[in-house]
Formats: sequence, C-alpha cells, structure tokens
Amino acid sequence: MNRLFFHLHKPADKESAQMLLNRLIDKITFFDYEDYTPYWDEAVYRSVEKFIRENQSPEERADATSQRLRRLAFQNFSDTASIPAPEGNVRYYLGKNEVTSEFIGKFARICQSDVKACCIFDMDDPLYNTKILVIQWRNGIQYAPIAIQSDISDIPSIHKWFSVNRSSARQFNPDYGKHGAKEYVIDNVTVSPLTITEQQRDHALRHSIGIPGSKRLFDIVPEENLLIIFSYENRKTPDQRPIYHGHQVKLEKKSELHRLPPVIFKRLAKLYRNRKFF
Repeated sequence: MNRLFFHLHKPADKESAQMLLNRLIDKITFFDYEDYTPYWDEAVYRSVEKFIRENQSPEERADATSQRLRRLAFQNFSDTASIPAPEGNVRYYLGKNEVTSEFIGKFARICQSDVKACCIFDMDDPLYNTKILVIQWRNGIQYAPIAIQSDISDIPSIHKWFSVNRSSARQFNPDYGKHGAKEYVIDNVTVSPLTITEQQRDHALRHSIGIPGSKRLFDIVPEENLLIIFSYENRKTPDQRPIYHGHQVKLEKKSELHRLPPVIFKRLAKLYRNRKFF
C-alpha cells in the first residue's frame, strides 16, 4: 500500500490556515478511490485548528459544521509521532538544522526503505519552493544525502505520482471476450471496443480515476476525443495486480456522457484543465 505524507506548515493568518485545510480536504477527497495510508503531524494539525478557532468570530465558532466535516475527512490519518526514533547515532539534517524528530526527518527515514512513499507539500509551504529537498543522513562519521521530491502539491502532481508509483500496478486484459468488433450497449451507454494504440491504452489505465464504490475507472485520450472506461474483473494477477478490460465512448456523444456519474467529469476537469465536457 502506498503511503502519503502531508506536510503541514503554520500559516500566518486565519484565512491562510482555512485555505490550507480546505486544499488538504480537496486532495484526499479527490483520491478517495486510491489505496493508500495518509500521514501527518497531528500536533501541527491541532495547532492550525486551534489558530483558526482563536481567530474566529462568535458566529463562526457557533457553526461547528466545518469542524465536523474536517474531522470526517481526516479520520483515517496516521500520526508521524508513531514512527519510532532511529537507533544508535543516526541523525537527519536539513542544512545545518537537525530534523530527526520532525516530520521531514521522519519522512526521510521512511523513504530510505519505501520507494512507494510520497511527501506532499502545500503550495504556500516554505519547503515547496524547490524541486528537490536534500536531507542529510548521518551515522557517526558516515553520511549520505536523501533526495526528496518537493514539487508535489496539487491534484495533478499527486495524480502523476500515483500513475508511476501506484503500489499495485493495474493490469489490462486484452483477451476479454466481450470486446467484439462493433459498438454495443452496456448499462444504457453505447460503447465501442478500444481502437487506441497499446501505448495510449496503457497510459490511460495508469492515469484513470474512479469514485468510491465503483469498479470502473475513467480517463480521456484528448488527441482521439475519447473517454476510456476500464472495468475491474474482480480478479488479480499472481503478483496482486488488479485486472481490467476497457471500452471507449466518443466525447461528442453528450447523451452517452450524461448517463455516467457527473462527479467523474468534475474530477477529470481538474486534471485536463480547459476541457469542457458539457
């Protein structure tokens, strides 16, 4: 399973703090179809929440709706405080500052052995300014740099990371018996067998998105003006990769698109900016 570490910083004002948490909610809501464990520094989150409450008006404090929504959205987070300290003389440094017990130091320790872990920064985070953040690992007189990708912050960049690093890579089944040679109707939607290239198909499968409770994934091939729909076959390869087959729908067939979940197109619009589906 992938592990996503969300780096929280302490904003300067209430508006920035609220935007920080709202952007965090947007990210975890968008990727609710992915299989991953989210981490954060619980103490930093509580300080941000406290900062917001202390700067709210009496009317805002009386409205507990936003607080309840945040608690629901963040209920699956694990605290980096649970990550044990390194043994012996191992220390981690960012520049001249020791960060062994801090969030970024703990993530550096995790990513030394887990290439499927990702650190996600907020767009206003001071550490977000560089593409690579270098943490120095030291053990007595031994030392080594740990490079952390620090330009992953928004939904498109997280989506790109998942497409390459998803812990259980998706497997396409080219021999699915119902592909056929002609269009047909399934769930009231006219679909066609895939006519795209193998490279386009594999790219679409890696990048396709879903919604909770659905066995289907969706992506578009802009150059062909096609929506690709992948369906999970309820089985996996021996190495536990989920198996899918796929069909395509022409994007100009608006009547067919309207039969699909509207939230899919809202999510696709966040990835394919300037693309209007209806």
